[in-house]
Amino acid sequence: AAGHRGIAVGRQGTAYLFGPEGWQAIETPFEGDLNGVALRPDGTAVVVGSEGAIALNAADAWEMLNAPAPAELRGVAWVDETTALIVGAGEEIWLLDTTDGAIIEIESPVGRGFALNAVARDADGTLLAVGDRGLAVRYDPASGEAELVRLGTARELNGLHISPSGNAMAVGERGTILRRMGPGERWVE
Repeated sequence: AAGHRGIAVGRQGTAYLFGPEGWQAIETPFEGDLNGVALRPDGTAVVVGSEGAIALNAADAWEMLNAPAPAELRGVAWVDETTALIVGAGEEIWLLDTTDGAIIEIESPVGRGFALNAVARDADGTLLAVGDRGLAVRYDPASGEAELVRLGTARELNGLHISPSGNAMAVGERGTILRRMGPGERWVE
């Protein structure tokens, strides 16, 4: 959520907006499933989903964006005010420039098609994506490179949250919960 605004997304283009009046259903241009949303502090959102669905929502108006390929997109996080990192079920790592809709495909350090399910911005400005078999990939916007990171599990990770201070939690299959108490600290189960 950004300030007092939040968006939740789900199956068959379902979306709900949280504001001063509580949760309200909102119309979207999607028919497929929506899997991820990222909000900027001003309330602008990027939404991703099945079949390469990507849209920008600003001032409650939707702008559909073209994906470079059909993909099951699972997560998105803001890199800065104009760019967002999108991850997908085929190990997609895409950098979206919201000013012109351009998408740059980032080469994964693994390259085996493992699913990436969630992504979050870390305290140091890098972005961490998690997924299948405990896979974790860190993207550094300064270098434009992605690197493999070991979090200490082989379980699928489905969700990730990193606080502005760098405390982090990743959750996954069979009740897996990993936590990190700050930047540079070890991930522990």
